[in-house]
Amino acid sequence: MALELDKRGLTNWTIYEKAGGVGGTWYVNRRPTNLSSVPAIVYSHSQHQSPNWTQSHPPREELQRYWENLAKTQNLSDRIKLHTEFKKAVWNPEYHEYTIDLHSSDKEEDFTITAQFLISACGVLARPQRMNLPGLDEYEGKLIHAAEWPEELDNKALKGKTVAVVGNGCSASQIVGALSEDPEINIINIARTKQWYAPKAKESRDRNSIPFTPEIRETWRRYPWLLYALRWRIVTMLDKRWKWFMEDEGASWRSQIEGETREWLKKTVPPELYDKVATDDPWGSKRIIYHDNYLTALTKPQVKLIEGRLKSLRKNAVVLDDGQELSVDVVALAIGYDSEGIDLDIAGTTDKTTNYTSKAQLKQYLGTTMPGLPNYFILLGNNMGLNHMSITAVLEIQAEYIGKIIQGMRDYQLPQIEPKLEAALKWDNWMEKRLERTTWQRVSNYWRAGRTGRIYTHYPGSVLSLWWYFRWPVWKDFNGAEPIVRRQRLKRLLFLFALIVAGYFGLGRNGLGLRLIQDGVKAGENAVHAGKAAVQVLRSKVTELIGH
Repeated sequence: MALELDKRGLTNWTIYEKAGGVGGTWYVNRRPTNLSSVPAIVYSHSQHQSPNWTQSHPPREELQRYWENLAKTQNLSDRIKLHTEFKKAVWNPEYHEYTIDLHSSDKEEDFTITAQFLISACGVLARPQRMNLPGLDEYEGKLIHAAEWPEELDNKALKGKTVAVVGNGCSASQIVGALSEDPEINIINIARTKQWYAPKAKESRDRNSIPFTPEIRETWRRYPWLLYALRWRIVTMLDKRWKWFMEDEGASWRSQIEGETREWLKKTVPPELYDKVATDDPWGSKRIIYHDNYLTALTKPQVKLIEGRLKSLRKNAVVLDDGQELSVDVVALAIGYDSEGIDLDIAGTTDKTTNYTSKAQLKQYLGTTMPGLPNYFILLGNNMGLNHMSITAVLEIQAEYIGKIIQGMRDYQLPQIEPKLEAALKWDNWMEKRLERTTWQRVSNYWRAGRTGRIYTHYPGSVLSLWWYFRWPVWKDFNGAEPIVRRQRLKRLLFLFALIVAGYFGLGRNGLGLRLIQDGVKAGENAVHAGKAAVQVLRSKVTELIGH
């Protein structure tokens, strides 16, 4: 977002970051072997590629260095205020700006600022999911969340201890795989559901990652276009996978993948383990997990997989829903995030975020703006998540869209705009119909309100289609943008008038000219009819291509 604003000459911005460094999840999440599940070439910014990746799916430290370096080299760091927590914002209609209350954690003081625009970049998965477990006060061991893993709690510190890892998703599988490398760490993996585990790029490797040799990196430095070409190729391949999740379009593709993956799984794990890890859910109805040694870890003698749910805690033990009591030293909760809670307290003209108890209740326009909250923008709002590609693609598309709106407001001197409710409802209704065609409706997970209700997190389509909807602001959908709408109409009328005048004065001074004009008008009418027909065909083809 900051890069996009600077590109448009909108340099008077400040980022307030709660954490002590930039990088988001890669700064905060320090669990064992925190790895990217998306190729770094795609995960990084499309216009700021790095030739320095040591492998296709690098660890946290490498990704963190990339974002830190990007902030420094693009002169963003001085406008980023760390250790600063957002408290609330209230719209001031007299001055057309927000009054924003913030808290500095390093200075331990509250302060207030004003801003004409407010952009939420909190992310979808920012607040760890908590468990209100009976016996929590009694438990004497260490209880941690995967998202808040203490950096000092490494394999050396856990040697000789028993660790209960709750969950079997991306975080849990990486934790179990990393801890299992030490045979003196006993691991109990507690899982209540099953997942789709995908084979690694090459099973001969320890992880789902391809090393990039120094020679490859040097080639990218000398010929950057090769790196950008590779990125384009990966993006186009990944973006085709959105059909996996559509009931009808992806049925045959999904059936083939499910069959091949089950056969691979039968060869990878022993029969007694297969029934514990094989799922009947549709492929892609949940997040797909590259096992990264997780399945190998489950076959080791010091690792035990238990199907069940964590029910309560005892002094030095965990209790499962079937009554089993297991002695443990550390409980690691890898149970995901609270994606449904309202992140920010913002009061606008006719609405405020605290009127809602769930994000699923919010009516947002393109998952980016919200009626009743002027000059407020959201990165990764409702239904802006992806299950087949890097989320960075969505962020770049949204950032460009927001940048165009703010630039348009600056150029036309508009003090405030907000989306019309009918526009937000139209988008919301289309999204609901589209989501009904996905396999996501068949499962229970955090993508849905209350785990079984409305899907409010993910976008049911390709990144190409998303770009199409965001390619330019539809100003008539915004209250406060009427001057731009009128100016656009006037420009079209003036252009048409100029064509008529040019035709009259250029050709209308003699009979031949008048006849040519008449013939030209007739030909023009025919061309208009032909053009309309061509536009209809083009629209139908684009609709067919992007799915709407």
